[in-house]
Amino acid sequence: MIFVFDIRPKPKESAYTGRKVSFTRRKDKFYRRTIKYLAQEQMQKNGWQKIDKHKPVGCSIYYFYKRGKSVKREHMTVRPDLDNLTKNLLDPLNDVVYCDDSQIIKLHLEKHYTTDSNDYIMVHINEID
Repeated sequence: MIFVFDIRPKPKESAYTGRKVSFTRRKDKFYRRTIKYLAQEQMQKNGWQKIDKHKPVGCSIYYFYKRGKSVKREHMTVRPDLDNLTKNLLDPLNDVVYCDDSQIIKLHLEKHYTTDSNDYIMVHINEID
């Protein structure tokens, strides 16, 4: 399954803590709901089924950011960090693409600059035999 999310990749922000309680930021909640909705839409459109909970999963994720006019470097060696980007992407796919992200046994991550007009995320998910 190959998903393309036309949305700016966003890292997971730290939760803020009140009195004995931790809260997820509203911006994170909105972003996660959007990812989940877009994934459901693509699953339905392509007739894909959720991966069985006993199947191991491999996942390749490519984050694409529009290169600023003044950016000269070839590789995107600046923030956001790949691990924080990925935390905010894999959780919303639970119960949509796979039963739980603990099924993922192989993970490949890259972030790039793109010459396209918009930022986007490409996710390739497959069952591992």
